[in-house]
Amino acid sequence: MNSLIPVISVLVYVLCVSGDILLTNPIPGASYSCSGQLNNSTDACSEAFDNNVRTAWMQSIESTSSPQYAVIALSSPMIVTSYQVYMLTNADDYVIDNGYDYSFQVSSWTFEGSNDGINYTILSTVHKYFPSKGREFVLFNCSSPASYKYYRFYVTANWFIDNGYSESDTLMLIELQLILKDFSPTTLPTEMPSVFVRRHLEPPTSMPSTFLHSSISVRINIGMIILIAVVLTIGIVLAAIFFWYSWSWYKLPNDNSLEASPEERTRILIS
Repeated sequence: MNSLIPVISVLVYVLCVSGDILLTNPIPGASYSCSGQLNNSTDACSEAFDNNVRTAWMQSIESTSSPQYAVIALSSPMIVTSYQVYMLTNADDYVIDNGYDYSFQVSSWTFEGSNDGINYTILSTVHKYFPSKGREFVLFNCSSPASYKYYRFYVTANWFIDNGYSESDTLMLIELQLILKDFSPTTLPTEMPSVFVRRHLEPPTSMPSTFLHSSISVRINIGMIILIAVVLTIGIVLAAIFFWYSWSWYKLPNDNSLEASPEERTRILIS
Protein backbone atom coordinates (compact mmCIF):
# COMPACT_ATOMS: atom_id res chain seq x y z
CA MET A 1 0.00 0.00 0.00
CA ASN A 2 2.80 2.40 0.91
CA SER A 3 4.34 1.90 -2.54
CA LEU A 4 1.17 3.33 -4.10
CA ILE A 5 1.38 6.65 -2.25
CA PRO A 6 4.05 8.20 -4.56
CA VAL A 7 2.10 7.06 -7.62
CA ILE A 8 -1.12 8.62 -6.36
CA SER A 9 0.73 11.83 -5.44
CA VAL A 10 2.14 12.13 -8.96
CA LEU A 11 -1.33 11.55 -10.44
CA VAL A 12 -2.78 14.27 -8.22
CA TYR A 13 -0.04 16.70 -9.28
CA VAL A 14 -0.25 15.97 -13.02
CA LEU A 15 -4.04 15.88 -13.27
CA CYS A 16 -4.92 18.62 -10.81
CA VAL A 17 -2.06 21.11 -10.78
CA SER A 18 -1.79 21.01 -14.56
CA GLY A 19 -5.35 22.30 -14.89
CA ASP A 20 -6.49 25.90 -15.28
CA ILE A 21 -4.93 28.28 -12.77
CA LEU A 22 -6.36 31.79 -12.43
CA LEU A 23 -4.38 34.14 -10.20
CA THR A 24 -7.28 35.82 -8.43
CA ASN A 25 -6.70 39.48 -7.55
CA PRO A 26 -5.08 40.67 -5.48
CA ILE A 27 -2.36 38.06 -6.05
CA PRO A 28 -0.79 36.96 -2.72
CA GLY A 29 2.71 38.37 -2.33
CA ALA A 30 2.46 40.56 -5.44
CA SER A 31 2.85 44.33 -5.57
CA TYR A 32 1.41 46.77 -8.12
CA SER A 33 2.70 50.04 -9.51
CA CYS A 34 1.65 52.38 -12.31
CA SER A 35 3.08 55.25 -14.30
CA GLY A 36 0.59 57.57 -12.59
CA GLN A 37 -3.03 58.03 -11.61
CA LEU A 38 -5.61 60.80 -11.72
CA ASN A 39 -6.67 60.72 -8.10
CA ASN A 40 -4.91 59.07 -5.20
CA SER A 41 -8.13 58.01 -3.50
CA THR A 42 -10.41 56.89 -6.34
CA ASP A 43 -8.26 56.12 -9.40
CA ALA A 44 -5.40 54.20 -7.79
CA CYS A 45 -3.37 51.61 -9.66
CA SER A 46 -4.43 48.91 -7.19
CA GLU A 47 -8.06 49.31 -8.28
CA ALA A 48 -7.27 47.46 -11.50
CA PHE A 49 -6.27 44.46 -9.36
CA ASP A 50 -8.86 44.47 -6.56
CA ASN A 51 -11.30 41.90 -8.01
CA ASN A 52 -13.96 44.62 -8.19
CA VAL A 53 -15.45 45.64 -11.55
CA ARG A 54 -16.95 48.81 -10.06
CA THR A 55 -13.51 50.42 -9.64
CA ALA A 56 -10.69 51.14 -12.10
CA TRP A 57 -7.22 52.56 -12.56
CA MET A 58 -7.53 55.95 -14.31
CA GLN A 59 -4.71 58.01 -15.83
CA SER A 60 -4.16 60.70 -18.46
CA ILE A 61 -2.81 59.38 -21.74
CA GLU A 62 -1.51 60.85 -24.97
CA SER A 63 -1.09 58.35 -27.77
CA THR A 64 1.89 60.00 -29.46
CA SER A 65 4.05 60.97 -26.48
CA SER A 66 2.95 59.51 -23.15
CA PRO A 67 1.78 55.90 -23.08
CA GLN A 68 0.92 54.66 -19.61
CA TYR A 69 1.57 51.34 -17.89
CA ALA A 70 0.74 49.16 -14.90
CA VAL A 71 3.29 46.70 -13.50
CA ILE A 72 2.64 43.51 -11.54
CA ALA A 73 5.64 42.38 -9.49
CA LEU A 74 5.18 38.75 -8.44
CA SER A 75 6.84 37.24 -5.37
CA SER A 76 8.61 34.73 -7.66
CA PRO A 77 8.81 34.17 -11.44
CA MET A 78 5.80 32.49 -13.05
CA ILE A 79 4.88 31.46 -16.59
CA VAL A 80 1.81 33.45 -17.59
CA THR A 81 0.31 31.99 -20.77
CA SER A 82 -2.68 34.33 -21.00
CA TYR A 83 -4.48 37.18 -19.27
CA GLN A 84 -7.95 38.65 -19.23
CA VAL A 85 -9.21 42.23 -19.25
CA TYR A 86 -12.66 43.32 -18.09
CA MET A 87 -14.28 45.16 -21.02
CA LEU A 88 -17.38 47.22 -21.82
CA THR A 89 -19.04 48.12 -25.14
CA ASN A 90 -20.84 51.22 -26.41
CA ALA A 91 -24.16 49.41 -25.90
CA ASP A 92 -23.60 49.06 -22.16
CA ASP A 93 -25.30 51.41 -19.73
CA TYR A 94 -22.65 50.40 -17.24
CA VAL A 95 -20.27 52.70 -15.44
CA ILE A 96 -17.84 52.30 -12.59
CA ASP A 97 -18.42 54.01 -9.25
CA ASN A 98 -16.93 57.37 -10.27
CA GLY A 99 -19.15 57.66 -13.37
CA TYR A 100 -16.74 56.77 -16.20
CA ASP A 101 -18.15 54.81 -19.13
CA TYR A 102 -16.88 52.54 -21.93
CA SER A 103 -15.26 55.35 -23.96
CA PHE A 104 -12.42 55.65 -21.43
CA GLN A 105 -11.44 51.99 -21.46
CA VAL A 106 -8.16 50.76 -22.93
CA SER A 107 -8.23 49.51 -26.53
CA SER A 108 -4.57 49.36 -27.67
CA TRP A 109 -1.73 47.94 -25.57
CA THR A 110 1.13 45.49 -25.22
CA PHE A 111 1.50 42.90 -22.48
CA GLU A 112 5.12 42.35 -21.53
CA GLY A 113 7.34 40.26 -19.24
CA SER A 114 10.64 40.98 -17.48
CA ASN A 115 12.92 39.53 -14.81
CA ASP A 116 14.67 42.76 -13.85
CA GLY A 117 11.79 45.23 -14.10
CA ILE A 118 13.71 47.25 -16.71
CA ASN A 119 14.05 45.24 -19.91
CA TYR A 120 10.71 43.89 -21.12
CA THR A 121 9.79 41.32 -23.75
CA ILE A 122 6.49 41.78 -25.62
CA LEU A 123 4.22 38.77 -25.11
CA SER A 124 1.01 40.14 -26.61
CA THR A 125 0.10 43.11 -28.84
CA VAL A 126 -3.47 44.41 -29.11
CA HIS A 127 -4.48 47.25 -31.44
CA LYS A 128 -7.91 48.90 -31.53
CA TYR A 129 -9.77 46.15 -29.74
CA PHE A 130 -13.49 46.90 -29.45
CA PRO A 131 -15.38 43.94 -27.96
CA SER A 132 -18.64 42.74 -29.46
CA LYS A 133 -19.99 41.88 -26.01
CA GLY A 134 -19.55 43.90 -22.88
CA ARG A 135 -19.47 43.55 -19.12
CA GLU A 136 -17.27 40.48 -19.16
CA PHE A 137 -13.63 39.42 -19.16
CA VAL A 138 -11.93 39.01 -22.54
CA LEU A 139 -9.14 36.45 -22.80
CA PHE A 140 -5.84 37.27 -24.57
CA ASN A 141 -3.06 34.73 -25.14
CA CYS A 142 0.69 35.31 -24.88
CA SER A 143 2.61 34.44 -28.05
CA SER A 144 5.81 33.25 -26.34
CA PRO A 145 5.17 32.48 -22.64
CA ALA A 146 8.22 32.26 -20.39
CA SER A 147 9.03 32.60 -16.71
CA TYR A 148 8.98 36.25 -15.59
CA LYS A 149 8.74 38.01 -12.25
CA TYR A 150 7.44 41.31 -13.64
CA TYR A 151 4.50 41.73 -16.02
CA ARG A 152 3.65 45.09 -17.57
CA PHE A 153 0.40 46.24 -19.18
CA TYR A 154 1.57 49.04 -21.50
CA VAL A 155 -1.32 51.16 -22.80
CA THR A 156 -0.97 53.24 -25.97
CA ALA A 157 -4.60 54.32 -26.54
CA ASN A 158 -8.15 54.11 -25.24
CA TRP A 159 -11.49 53.84 -27.06
CA PHE A 160 -11.83 57.62 -27.38
CA ILE A 161 -8.38 58.05 -28.98
CA ASP A 162 -8.59 54.99 -31.24
CA ASN A 163 -11.90 56.22 -32.64
CA GLY A 164 -10.35 59.54 -33.65
CA TYR A 165 -12.02 61.87 -31.15
CA SER A 166 -8.71 63.16 -29.76
CA GLU A 167 -5.00 62.37 -29.39
CA SER A 168 -5.11 62.70 -25.61
CA ASP A 169 -7.64 61.53 -23.05
CA THR A 170 -8.05 59.50 -19.86
CA LEU A 171 -7.56 55.74 -19.87
CA MET A 172 -9.56 53.31 -17.79
CA LEU A 173 -8.44 49.78 -16.83
CA ILE A 174 -11.20 48.14 -14.80
CA GLU A 175 -9.64 44.77 -13.99
CA LEU A 176 -6.66 42.74 -15.23
CA GLN A 177 -6.11 39.11 -14.26
CA LEU A 178 -3.17 36.79 -14.96
CA ILE A 179 -3.65 33.16 -15.97
CA LEU A 180 -1.12 30.32 -15.84
CA LYS A 181 -2.96 28.27 -18.45
CA ASP A 182 -5.87 28.70 -20.91
CA PHE A 183 -8.91 29.64 -18.89
CA SER A 184 -12.53 30.44 -19.64
CA PRO A 185 -13.45 33.67 -17.81
CA THR A 186 -16.22 33.28 -15.28
CA THR A 187 -16.20 36.40 -13.11
CA LEU A 188 -19.12 38.73 -13.81
CA PRO A 189 -20.34 41.97 -12.19
CA THR A 190 -22.88 41.48 -9.46
CA GLU A 191 -24.99 44.59 -9.93
CA MET A 192 -25.83 47.52 -12.18
CA PRO A 193 -25.31 51.14 -11.11
CA SER A 194 -28.42 53.15 -10.30
CA VAL A 195 -27.21 56.19 -12.28
CA PHE A 196 -25.58 56.20 -15.71
CA VAL A 197 -23.40 59.11 -16.82
CA ARG A 198 -22.35 59.31 -20.46
CA ARG A 199 -19.93 62.01 -21.47
CA HIS A 200 -19.51 64.04 -24.69
CA LEU A 201 -20.39 61.28 -27.18
CA GLU A 202 -23.33 60.58 -29.40
CA PRO A 203 -25.43 57.81 -27.86
CA PRO A 204 -25.62 54.52 -29.76
CA THR A 205 -28.43 54.25 -32.30
CA SER A 206 -30.17 51.53 -30.33
CA MET A 207 -30.00 50.39 -26.76
CA PRO A 208 -30.86 46.88 -25.58
CA SER A 209 -33.99 46.72 -23.45
CA THR A 210 -32.37 44.29 -21.06
CA PHE A 211 -28.86 43.46 -20.08
CA LEU A 212 -28.04 39.81 -19.70
CA HIS A 213 -24.90 38.44 -18.15
CA SER A 214 -23.07 35.82 -20.17
CA SER A 215 -23.65 32.34 -18.87
CA ILE A 216 -20.85 31.02 -16.74
CA SER A 217 -18.65 28.62 -18.63
CA VAL A 218 -18.10 25.38 -16.74
CA ARG A 219 -15.25 23.20 -17.88
CA ILE A 220 -15.15 19.57 -16.77
CA ASN A 221 -11.64 18.48 -15.90
CA ILE A 222 -11.24 15.07 -17.54
CA GLY A 223 -8.07 14.50 -15.57
CA MET A 224 -9.97 14.70 -12.30
CA ILE A 225 -12.47 12.10 -13.52
CA ILE A 226 -9.64 9.75 -14.46
CA LEU A 227 -7.95 10.32 -11.11
CA ILE A 228 -11.14 9.55 -9.17
CA ALA A 229 -11.68 6.38 -11.22
CA VAL A 230 -8.10 5.21 -10.58
CA VAL A 231 -8.33 5.88 -6.83
CA LEU A 232 -11.69 4.08 -6.56
CA THR A 233 -10.36 1.07 -8.51
CA ILE A 234 -7.29 0.82 -6.28
CA GLY A 235 -9.49 1.06 -3.19
CA ILE A 236 -11.81 -1.71 -4.38
CA VAL A 237 -8.88 -4.03 -5.21
CA LEU A 238 -7.20 -3.44 -1.86
CA ALA A 239 -10.46 -4.01 0.00
CA ALA A 240 -11.05 -7.30 -1.86
CA ILE A 241 -7.53 -8.51 -1.04
CA PHE A 242 -7.97 -7.57 2.61
CA PHE A 243 -11.28 -9.43 3.02
CA TRP A 244 -9.96 -12.49 1.13
CA TYR A 245 -6.96 -12.82 3.45
CA SER A 246 -9.14 -12.21 6.51
CA TRP A 247 -11.55 -14.96 5.45
CA SER A 248 -8.68 -17.37 4.71
CA TRP A 249 -7.11 -16.73 8.11
CA TYR A 250 -10.23 -17.19 10.20
CA LYS A 251 -12.07 -19.93 8.29
CA LEU A 252 -12.88 -23.23 10.13
CA PRO A 253 -11.07 -26.57 9.43
CA ASN A 254 -12.64 -28.99 6.94
CA ASP A 255 -15.58 -30.70 8.67
CA ASN A 256 -15.03 -33.93 6.64
CA SER A 257 -12.57 -35.11 9.30
CA LEU A 258 -15.42 -35.23 11.87
CA GLU A 259 -17.42 -37.67 9.73
CA ALA A 260 -14.55 -40.25 9.44
CA SER A 261 -14.32 -43.46 11.45
CA PRO A 262 -12.30 -43.54 14.70
CA GLU A 263 -9.39 -45.21 12.86
CA GLU A 264 -9.44 -42.63 10.08
CA ARG A 265 -9.60 -39.77 12.62
CA THR A 266 -6.57 -41.20 14.42
CA ARG A 267 -4.67 -41.47 11.11
CA ILE A 268 -5.61 -37.94 10.16
CA LEU A 269 -4.53 -36.55 13.52
CA ILE A 270 -1.22 -38.47 13.45
CA SER A 271 -0.48 -37.37 9.91
